[in-house]
Amino acid sequence: MDIYQTIAMVAGAMIIFTTLPQLIKITKTKEVEDLSLGMFFILIIAEVLWLYYGFHIKDLPLILTNGLSMLVVGSNIALIYKYRKVPAKN
Repeated sequence: MDIYQTIAMVAGAMIIFTTLPQLIKITKTKEVEDLSLGMFFILIIAEVLWLYYGFHIKDLPLILTNGLSMLVVGSNIALIYKYRKVPAKN
């Protein structure tokens, strides 16, 4: 692995860890009312596009880091849907 792939892996790991604290907080508090679902959807779409590009250029760091990041972001989205309070209908 050359220096550029190492930099890509470190940067990718940092991207994965950006939403991991939010996932941990949701799991502990079960509070999601102040979170932006739109932001997570935009992020997962970006991850899908990066993953597609990674497969296209056959770049393992892009594939691994974006695949893992999609799992974390997808878990955030799933928990938002699970814990979001739906207003009662009258």
